[in-house]
Amino acid sequence: MVRRATVIHVDPEILSGTPVFAGTCVPVETLLAYLERGRPLAEFLADFPTVTEEPAVAALEEAKEALLASAKRPAQSAVALVDSWLKEDSKVEGGLQSWEQLKQQLDRDRPSDRPLFPW
Repeated sequence: MVRRATVIHVDPEILSGTPVFAGTCVPVETLLAYLERGRPLAEFLADFPTVTEEPAVAALEEAKEALLASAKRPAQSAVALVDSWLKEDSKVEGGLQSWEQLKQQLDRDRPSDRPLFPW
C-alpha cells in the first residue's frame, strides 16, 4: 500500500486542535456527521465549498484504513494452530517424537487428571 499525504490537519491554533481538512477550518467530523445522518457527500460539498471532493473522499479512505488496521482479526483456535504445527513438524525427521514428548510433559504437569491432548 502506498502511503499518501494526509488531507487531515491538526493544529492547536485551528479550532483548538480539532482535525480539519487541510487548508480549511472545516472539521472532518462534520463530514462524518453528514454521512451518519444519511446526507449525501454532494450536500456536504455544497455546504462547505472550501472542501473539494478529492480530499473528502481521501479523508474517508484514511478513516477506513485506520478502522480496518485497528480491527482485530479473530484468533486462530489453539487446537487448529497446534494441529497445523504438528502437520508441519511431522514432515521433519524426529518431529513427531518431539511432539509426543511435549504432550506427555504437558499432561504430566497439569493439575487436572484429564489429559490436555486426548488424541
